[in-house]
Amino acid sequence: MQIYSLVRMRANYRLGYEGERLVGEELSRLILLGFEIYHDVPFDGFNIDHVLVGPRGVFVVETKTRRKPLNQDGKKEYRVQFDGKSLLWPNWKPDSYGIDQAKNNAKTLAAWLGKTTGENVWATAILTLPGWMVDLKVPCDSFYVLNPKQIFQVCAAQPEKILEPQVRRICHQLDQKCRIEVR
Repeated sequence: MQIYSLVRMRANYRLGYEGERLVGEELSRLILLGFEIYHDVPFDGFNIDHVLVGPRGVFVVETKTRRKPLNQDGKKEYRVQFDGKSLLWPNWKPDSYGIDQAKNNAKTLAAWLGKTTGENVWATAILTLPGWMVDLKVPCDSFYVLNPKQIFQVCAAQPEKILEPQVRRICHQLDQKCRIEVR
């Protein structure tokens, strides 16, 4: 029984790693729109998976991976619905898996950037679900639940909100926070 749980735990960690890597690769396309991209931004006791900073805004991306269940025909289910509050998964009870975390991460980052830059900063939360097609039941504007491939479209559709000098100040603070010293 102990070996089974270790194997399962390792498989879950690998799934999470692969999901974050896939999202990171998708986000690299945003460089074309002038975004700076930060991965695994450290905070006390947790990290933010991805932060995007550009003239179109600051976005916090939380990645959640979940295995797909099989339907009665033995095919994988791959659609999840977002009703504005909960995720409606096939074969599972509705839940808020990752929603609160993404929103809290955006609030935390915005507050920290506000303190360190001395300016008001708004961060938009994105929860991304690699491998899942997301059907939105309500329109989104301040919080998004997306497939990773949809993030580029959402960011590209935003009007420019931040002037270049503020983008540079925000990026400077994130560069300082994310810098790793080589010894």
